[in-house]
Amino acid sequence: MIDRVMVIGNGACAHRIASLLLTRGQGVIHVTREDRFSAPDTASPDLKALERLTNTTIDRCEGHTGAFRITATRNQTCLQRTAAAVIIAEEPVRQSNIERYGLSCCPSVYSVSQISNRTQDSIGKANGFGDRLQDKRIAFLIGLHREAHPACFAETLKAAHRLQSAGCRTCILSKNLKVAGNGLEAGVRDYKKAGGIVFKFSGQLPRFITANGHPAEIEFTDEVTREAQLLHPDIVVVDETLCPSPYLERLGRIFALDTDGQGYLQTGNVHRLSVMTNRRGILAAGPSRSIQTEEQEEADAGAAAITALSPAASRMIEETDAKAEIDSSRCVRCLTCFRLCPHRAVSVAARVTVAPEACEGCGICTSECPRGAIRIAHPDQSEITESISRSAAGMRGVENAPFLVAFCCSKSAAMAAEQAAAAGRSLPENLQTISVPCAGSISMDLILTSFRLGARGVLVLTCHEGNCRSERGNRFAGERAARVSSILSEIGMEKERIGIDSLAANMGADFARRVRLFEQRIKALNTER
Repeated sequence: MIDRVMVIGNGACAHRIASLLLTRGQGVIHVTREDRFSAPDTASPDLKALERLTNTTIDRCEGHTGAFRITATRNQTCLQRTAAAVIIAEEPVRQSNIERYGLSCCPSVYSVSQISNRTQDSIGKANGFGDRLQDKRIAFLIGLHREAHPACFAETLKAAHRLQSAGCRTCILSKNLKVAGNGLEAGVRDYKKAGGIVFKFSGQLPRFITANGHPAEIEFTDEVTREAQLLHPDIVVVDETLCPSPYLERLGRIFALDTDGQGYLQTGNVHRLSVMTNRRGILAAGPSRSIQTEEQEEADAGAAAITALSPAASRMIEETDAKAEIDSSRCVRCLTCFRLCPHRAVSVAARVTVAPEACEGCGICTSECPRGAIRIAHPDQSEITESISRSAAGMRGVENAPFLVAFCCSKSAAMAAEQAAAAGRSLPENLQTISVPCAGSISMDLILTSFRLGARGVLVLTCHEGNCRSERGNRFAGERAARVSSILSEIGMEKERIGIDSLAANMGADFARRVRLFEQRIKALNTER
């Protein structure tokens, strides 16, 4: 049995995750590409429970949750490890904005991380760097030339407050005060009570007068007093831009993870909060999934540890027996399923197979397989077809009530349909709702078969964009509906007989309204014919 969790990263979040897992008796493989760890060895009652690997980069990952096989390079030597789960908490890249302000690196100009690292443990120590800054005039620049993230503002505020409390004379110059983050507004108040000054700029920005790249003066008009100000700082601290490292982007490709537009290992999908990814057993925590404050990273570390310790918690949907199965006698190894599976549950070896422990049962592969070699036990397409046939037979002869079929995602529209029925809302008389695991499982053949069996209109109801548990199931459904619409036009049917819409699980009233509107549309088409 594989019982170790691999933690990738060398920041505070990664170290906290490793510590939490170890204190609960979980074996840990802690990996960093750097030459040393930023924190000392984590205390563990079992020395064999922790393996620390420096100078190690991940090269390849195979297998699935519970049995990941990971290949890495350490000091130019190939090594392999197995892990039940993987937690990625890789630190971001910090890009200094010193040059954006027309300044240059010199003894009187620091980035915020440099000043934080040098003063964090030196204040109060004799001859320490922090003590040498006492009575110095220090100006912090944040978000003046590029919008700053609230987490970056929190870091700047913390550093300024620390130095102000240590006897320095500090001020913060900011274009927009990012106080929406947890505790930031109170933090600004506390900073001002300690004697710190905050200058906010909504119009003209301050002008920096330099001498050989050194900040000699900062000239501006105070927007509160409307008076001209001229600062002579001894030290200027400049903000930084945080972004994913190229290594994080590489890890995303190696582990086949969905990423957002910036390269973080999570999209905006609410079903993956807080630390889940599109792959069961692979988690993204702290700075690997977004720019975060220290408090947010600490919360992520706890969530990642809990999820790794409880395999059931890493599932995006409830466990189900409905797993995809591939009939090897029909499979021609076209690899369509391998390319499309959003959860990377398909493996290619001597045979193409689906790992049950990784399959989320969305059914996207079943609808796209050109050979029909993949099936899910429930609901099977033949069962759905038979149900439509029975309903169509029972509804014949009813006047002015067209037979409508609504395919509903079981995680959203199907729940909305149940809510509408329970509330007694008015629904079309001849409406058949069919719950499917994901809208992405609705094939073109199934839609066309519905028309062949007597449906006068077919409505496909998906999750909202960015809300699909399978990430792209709603997009697949939309593309197929568009193709069916074209086919209907080609065979002489109105393309308006196919409709697509999105609903959330709590939109029962909207479900009732939209299916009634669809019924009116189909009735109008029937009248025109």
